[in-house]
Amino acid sequence: MFQAWNVADITFTYFQIPQGVTGVILTVVVGLVILGGIKRIGSVAGKIVPFMCITYVLVAFIVLGVNAGEIPSMLGLIVKSGLPSFLGGESPDATGAFLGGTFGYAAMWGIKRALFSSEAGQGSSPIAHSAAKTDEPVREGVVAGLEPFIDTIVVCTLTALVILSSGAYNREAEATFDPVAGISIVQATNESGQAVEDMWTLDSGYLPRMTEDARRIRRSGENDSGWRSGETVFIIVQADENEDTGRALRKISGTISVEDGADGGAVYSVNWGTLESSVTPTFRQTEEGAPDYGIYGDYAGASLTAYAFDRVFPGTGMVLITIAAWLFAISTMISWSYYGEQGVYYLFGWTGKNAMKTIVFFYKIIYCLLILLTTVLAMPLFTDSHGNKAAFIANDHQLDMWTTLGLGVMLVVNIPIMLIFGAKAMSAYHAYFKKMKAGGDPPHEAPSITDVIEGKDAE
Repeated sequence: MFQAWNVADITFTYFQIPQGVTGVILTVVVGLVILGGIKRIGSVAGKIVPFMCITYVLVAFIVLGVNAGEIPSMLGLIVKSGLPSFLGGESPDATGAFLGGTFGYAAMWGIKRALFSSEAGQGSSPIAHSAAKTDEPVREGVVAGLEPFIDTIVVCTLTALVILSSGAYNREAEATFDPVAGISIVQATNESGQAVEDMWTLDSGYLPRMTEDARRIRRSGENDSGWRSGETVFIIVQADENEDTGRALRKISGTISVEDGADGGAVYSVNWGTLESSVTPTFRQTEEGAPDYGIYGDYAGASLTAYAFDRVFPGTGMVLITIAAWLFAISTMISWSYYGEQGVYYLFGWTGKNAMKTIVFFYKIIYCLLILLTTVLAMPLFTDSHGNKAAFIANDHQLDMWTTLGLGVMLVVNIPIMLIFGAKAMSAYHAYFKKMKAGGDPPHEAPSITDVIEGKDAE
């Protein structure tokens, strides 16, 4: 579900393709592989994903080369922000779109993203590795150990440095409301028009034209304002203290809508969401002490990475990250369908061969429907009274909380197993390489991903 949302979000951000359409395509593609046994899609994905990974790394190095002078300070920022105060750690400054973060909040997200990326200690990827045809389990274990290094240590570190060195994380406002045109913080109302206590929203006119630099990043036309209908933006206000950041800075987000202006051109406005605060919010102050009416694009997930690439080479993120997100998501969803299928076999294998076919079929149907649930059903459902459809996932991260809960349950089960059998695994590891040094064990060709998924790689 998280993969499906990520792909739907970035595809909508750049190409304005409705999330539901993306969900239908993903459901069909994944369904063809896991229900229909279509080898070609899985085979192509298995060949393209490594190529995409290499391309991503090369482009990331080029982007970092442009911002090479920022890398040492960004590495220092990562280390300093990832340490508690008694070890010299310090919360990063809140500047631009970045509201800061406490050590606990940074540590929580660091652990969640590392686990989500590498699956280390989770016990999921061994389900696939254990099905490989090999007489030497250690050989497959070495391959499995290489995956977290490439994916988490290399790719994720490059991604973090690109986002930080490009300035995407503490980016400047993409436009600024003219106070004369009218923007104010007002108390939110319910469906009956009555004011709701401690709930606040914004009242504003049409969106102003984006700054020249923001339009350059988006490659907007000369007569184009730069905004996209349906995207999420936010304005920063001072209100109750945010426990995640340790500061009194909060965001009021909204979804952009478009309509025809008086001159026939398109004009954009925002359907603002709500903010709960016992303190009456005020606009954040600029360094000069004036109210900050800056409007920031709300980039989440892969969209933030794509935006970071676009800041350096406009258009690169739109093409590279969108394609990468699709390929990585499809290959991930195919792999995880196999993991779940093996769990179904373990739980219901006692029912017999014929019954298992039916049970596995229904599992696969449910698995595919979850993609639709995320992109077709869930997004429109979570809309507040001001039409802010992005509030559910982009701001509250509830979907991420559910996925993290699932991964956490796996850790509780798997880590004790690792502690129990770790010594046995290391003993086999040393014995295997001792044999290798003695000149034994010829090379072994790995099975294709489709063979693994369809169970044809195991005898």
